[in-house]
Amino acid sequence: SVDQIICLHNLYVIFLKKNFLDKALDLIEKIIKIDQHHYEALRDKAYILYLKGNTENAIEIIDKALKENHKDVFGMNVKGLILLKNYKTKEAIRVFENAILINNNYPDSYNNLGKCFYELENLELAFQNFKKAYRINPEFDSAIINIANVLSLKDKNITAINFYNKALKINPGRNELYSNITKRYKNLRESSL
Repeated sequence: SVDQIICLHNLYVIFLKKNFLDKALDLIEKIIKIDQHHYEALRDKAYILYLKGNTENAIEIIDKALKENHKDVFGMNVKGLILLKNYKTKEAIRVFENAILINNNYPDSYNNLGKCFYELENLELAFQNFKKAYRINPEFDSAIINIANVLSLKDKNITAINFYNKALKINPGRNELYSNITKRYKNLRESSL
């Protein structure tokens, strides 16, 4: 029934936010048994499979989901991330660019597009896209970290440290940032010797 699907959906979204992927997946499977065309359930199943590293099944499921709703930028980003993880970077770029055409105000699309260019070692285009994501959402810690990473590679250590610190204020639990900051200070010290 519709009420049952709504309850299952609301509950799995909570599990997903708390990172209880298996519990969320169980509920998603129940929804798909009731309605095999349920877009969000299909999309989120693909996303969980992606997070668990099962990209082969994830791409199949996200393609099925996008047949139900081909203009959902979240679903398009899931597909792009799966492609990127499968080293299909140029295909992923097309997916993220299409997502941006549909909604040019969704920061994840720019951040993910930046990741593609980063993989291709095109730091300039990567940096431009990370900055666009950051401009749309100045609290987007992944975009901020990506900006800092590019700045680090360009030996702009002080600016990189400032961005890493910004990300730490937003998400103090990201322990890798402390070692990134330490490395930047070490580079500064070595370059001044």
